[in-house]
Amino acid sequence: MNEEREISPFLVETELQIERVLIGSAIIFGNSWHLPPKITAAHFSDPACNVIFRALRSFEAKGERVDATTIQDELFKIEVGLSNGLMQAGGPDNLGNICGDVIPPSGLDYYVEKVENQFARRKARELASRLNQLAGKPEFTAADVAALLNQGALDVASASKAPIFTMDQIDHEGNDAGVTTGFRRIDGLIETNGYPSGQVSVVSAYHKGGKSAFMIASAIRCAKAGYKVHYATFADLMGKHIKGRMMRMLCGWSKRPESILLQEAYDGSLRWLNARGPEIFDVTGADSSYGVDIEGYAAWLRAVQPIRQYDLIFVDYAQKLTSCDRKANSPYEEANICSRVLNYAAGQLGVPIIVGSQISEGMNGEKTKTKGSRNWEEDAGWVLRLKREDDHTVVESAYSRFGDPGEVIMRFNQERRVLEDDAPPVAPKGDEYDPWSDE
Repeated sequence: MNEEREISPFLVETELQIERVLIGSAIIFGNSWHLPPKITAAHFSDPACNVIFRALRSFEAKGERVDATTIQDELFKIEVGLSNGLMQAGGPDNLGNICGDVIPPSGLDYYVEKVENQFARRKARELASRLNQLAGKPEFTAADVAALLNQGALDVASASKAPIFTMDQIDHEGNDAGVTTGFRRIDGLIETNGYPSGQVSVVSAYHKGGKSAFMIASAIRCAKAGYKVHYATFADLMGKHIKGRMMRMLCGWSKRPESILLQEAYDGSLRWLNARGPEIFDVTGADSSYGVDIEGYAAWLRAVQPIRQYDLIFVDYAQKLTSCDRKANSPYEEANICSRVLNYAAGQLGVPIIVGSQISEGMNGEKTKTKGSRNWEEDAGWVLRLKREDDHTVVESAYSRFGDPGEVIMRFNQERRVLEDDAPPVAPKGDEYDPWSDE
């Protein structure tokens, strides 16, 4: 007989208890212990734990203190269908019960691992159930089986165990906790001295507000410092356009000038760009055979990273990312899935992934918000806001898990379309430096 194994109520109860202990402890000890970046809302099958997790990540992104009272206020602001997050969490009484099931932070690594394993088992059960449902349908082909198995393998792999670090094993004061942005003064806005390693950083601005210009300039500066840079374009800018912009920033010309005197400078910049510059991955054009969806791209990154050893990965940009997940049934859900997949990839690869994202004005005086989904900012370890003026750009550290908000003003070179930093160039890869130093 081909029957699915029923899951015992005791097993479900035990899994929910483990989730509640982890969430309750994250609330009570939230100012000294945080859930690892690899844990996402999808890891929690209990609707109450799921929505509380989202509120906790919101506190981390804003750098605010969390406790049983403030989490209740934050849950009330979250919209869940026609209700709110507090009702989804079972009301104040259930929230109080969850906050009562806690253990000291020293024992929470065990529960983090348990939640990861539970998530992986759920994904495996979902895959088996889906295959069982489709196996009897005549139109279900070998190609369908391969596609479903591939997606299922990615889902299960994304839930696989990764190293768990305790707070005393992480040194946020050292440069090893992050990778330079290429701009010393921007590095000084965050304790990691650059993009946080193993997390997504979001570079956001209004339409035509300089996202790509900043990311391309950052990629070039990091490559000049000896870092291995990967630059993927999902945007309207194709690979040849990105390369043209890089050449304009490097030497002032996007095309080879006619003057023989100027051609030497152009050719020298082109030789450097081809040999040691950022590797351009054109998802919209020549490299489209790798797949244009985020799952295929993330799988490719995991496959090549052991060989290519990227130090930074730039993805331009969020609103153009697509997902093959069957749950991506709306632009909002698709954006949530894309954010989650890239955050998984960053955690597994252990390198920063920098994503460009558009923002728009909020309604009724609200703050600016990311187009598509707020999850891009809530999942990210660092959010930079760009504000373009006539001859300068304000770079604001809007949200960060590793420091307070701040901003710097950068000159904008209209001729080369590039940001310029008054501080000296960053030190080569491997050399430590003080981002506030004038030397």
